[in-house]
Amino acid sequence: MEYDDATYLRHIYQALVSRPNDKFNNKINYIWSNVRSGIGHHAKIKPSKLLLAANTYYNNLVSDKNWDKVNPDKARIMALTTELEQLKSQRGQTQSLFATGNSNKSSAEGFIDKVTVWRIKFAGQSIQNDGHTWTWCDHHKKTGKWDGLYWKDHNTASHADWKKQCDEQKRKQKGNTSANTSNGAQAT
Repeated sequence: MEYDDATYLRHIYQALVSRPNDKFNNKINYIWSNVRSGIGHHAKIKPSKLLLAANTYYNNLVSDKNWDKVNPDKARIMALTTELEQLKSQRGQTQSLFATGNSNKSSAEGFIDKVTVWRIKFAGQSIQNDGHTWTWCDHHKKTGKWDGLYWKDHNTASHADWKKQCDEQKRKQKGNTSANTSNGAQAT
């Protein structure tokens, strides 16, 4: 089966612009725009003439040492893309360190309801983790999830006092908020 000139020309064009050289592709695209519009110097170009023009332009680029040059804009985009990927990776690692509260634990250990798994698994009354002593408190329970948690600032025996301090701080914060809204402004 023989190609008609239009189909053959289209296939040659597609093959020619598959090269990663912008100067070459721009030249071929210019010729192709003449063909597609039906106007311009190259509007009626034959496949053999397109191949000859492409071969001549290619040889000129090679002799001028412009064939293997990377487009500076594309090189800049590739560099920025690489940098962005590295920053995303670093950001993800940093977030997992803050979330786990432990730089020695990997994020692969996971979470249960936003609590790191190591804080949920009982391994003794106290453990050392990330340079801190963590003590077990039986009062922190979530049905089906955990029956106690490790804390840095209290244990089972001191839970009541700790809870009282937390409630007092919440009341003070709430009092400051309501005091701010009652100073001439009405709460809505």
